[in-house]
Amino acid sequence: MVHIPENLGKEPLPLPASNLKYSEKKKNIIGIAGTAKNTGKTTTLNCLLKEAAQRNLLVAVTGIGFDGEELDNVTLLPKPRVIVYRNSIVTTSEHCLDISTATVEILHRTGIYTSLGEVLIMRVLIAGLIVIAGPSKKKELQIVIETMAQYNVDCIFVDGSLNRISPMSVVQSIIFSTGASRTTDIAVLSSEMHALEYLLQLPITPLDYIPNSDTIEVPLLLEVGDVEDLKVKYLRGNKTLFISKLISTIALERLTTHCLNSSIQIQNLIFSDPFALLINENIVQTYKNISELIKSNITVTYSSAPKLACITANPFFPQFIGNKYFSQSIDKEELVNKLQLVCSTPIFNTQETDSSIIFDTCIN
Repeated sequence: MVHIPENLGKEPLPLPASNLKYSEKKKNIIGIAGTAKNTGKTTTLNCLLKEAAQRNLLVAVTGIGFDGEELDNVTLLPKPRVIVYRNSIVTTSEHCLDISTATVEILHRTGIYTSLGEVLIMRVLIAGLIVIAGPSKKKELQIVIETMAQYNVDCIFVDGSLNRISPMSVVQSIIFSTGASRTTDIAVLSSEMHALEYLLQLPITPLDYIPNSDTIEVPLLLEVGDVEDLKVKYLRGNKTLFISKLISTIALERLTTHCLNSSIQIQNLIFSDPFALLINENIVQTYKNISELIKSNITVTYSSAPKLACITANPFFPQFIGNKYFSQSIDKEELVNKLQLVCSTPIFNTQETDSSIIFDTCIN
């Protein structure tokens, strides 16, 4: 059910006066991303939202793209839906309200549109389920976050996934959910999360400190030919290479090869943020390339990066038997133990860990 104020037309409502600036609240903007479908991302988000409600904290939640469907659209197995509580601020697309059970009051029309209608900012009047479908572009997500922050919320949660992770560069900390739905091979999961943790924890070089005279900036390196052009046209004595958007796996491999054999000579390689690397499917290969560059005395940094708050591990996976999927699990203790061996980041099974411990770890 939706309550629409009488003065709410198609024009945005004025925002409330805020006692805190957006920058002061930025430390409480938490992204939650899954390495695959059914890895427990929504369970993690629900755990955090419930704990915040029990502590009487005012939270806001939005997402990147579409999530929150009742059934997985591939396996047709039940999925946990996002549960929102009274007074929470929720941002989603207008048509999602038709399949949500929470009663909300529309506070603000953003003028941003998705395939599911205009993105609206709302207050929850009666707790219930909500389908989250937020903006998929970084600039639009930034607008939504800045707007929600003006309602004096204590923290903001952004729901996302690894395959649509680029806009996550606006968050201050991030939680990754992984598990058997990604792969039932625990050794592979451990290697991947070790690589992901390594890539997220590289140092920061603020853009103000990048020497412009010695720096060449390129937005994208996607093909092998892009690296060859870079080698021929630009890198003649430039000490710093700044990649402002993203680099593909094959381009990074070629760049690494040229740097190792000294056909490209740079001292510093700077990416805008870790998501320029994490968007690649083969995270382990990306990790290997970056570690090889660092071992060859090339400094690899980001201009900004969120903190990796924790990793949640889900032993569940859907198994196809006959003509439909069934819920199965791998060894939950082995999964958590193996991840703890290779990662310094806290590892939790959200089904068994006290929600207050997870919350305190993430809201630090």
